[in-house]
Amino acid sequence: MNVKQLKEKLNDYPENMEIAIRSTESEFSFAPINQLTEVDVDFKEDPHGKVLNTQKCLLLDEL
Repeated sequence: MNVKQLKEKLNDYPENMEIAIRSTESEFSFAPINQLTEVDVDFKEDPHGKVLNTQKCLLLDEL
């Protein structure tokens, strides 16, 4: 999903609604988004393989 698609999907929701992500860092099922960061992401077929593509992505983080 890109920023344009995210904005389009968000148009259906109230502006004051909180946004959360599935939590992987704690015992809770969901966590609030506390940080938004632009990062370069390397796409590979396997973890130790050759980088096939690198793209800037928006990272939503609970930390």
